[in-house]
Amino acid sequence: MKLFSLAVVLSVGVAGAGCGVAYADPGAPVASASASARPAYVPLTDQPAPPTDKSPAPSKSDWRDAPLAPEARVTDPGCEVKRLREWYRIECSDSHVSLIGGTREGVDVGRVEESYHAWIVFPARRGDVRVAEMSRRAKWGIAADVIISEQWLDGDSAPLLTVLGIPE
Repeated sequence: MKLFSLAVVLSVGVAGAGCGVAYADPGAPVASASASARPAYVPLTDQPAPPTDKSPAPSKSDWRDAPLAPEARVTDPGCEVKRLREWYRIECSDSHVSLIGGTREGVDVGRVEESYHAWIVFPARRGDVRVAEMSRRAKWGIAADVIISEQWLDGDSAPLLTVLGIPE
């Protein structure tokens, strides 16, 4: 019986660990991890969906002035999501990025050397499903810090894009 109780307490604690940053109510205030970090933000669901026509990937210089993607759910204040047409660019204050699984077409990853930020670029197209992970250097190696998921299932009007910060 004690083992079951411990499992329930641990699962509730883990599930609620990062909930203080993102809010379901778009009118609710958004918390920030620190004064210097960008605040996490709540997705705006009334945004127009990305176009369904395939377009070439934006160049690195195109991303400099690209607008933030307000439809993305971001719970990590060290990350930002930008969108140009159907292309998304996620940059976080982490040093590594890996595509864990899903659609590989059009995916590009890299690092901004001067800031040690990692980024991933991909198109969001109907039928896509992908998961990526951002990691940082830790005392004993590399530690997962952010999980990125993107899916645009048939029947959905727009893709669902989540950038989930993993609490320490």
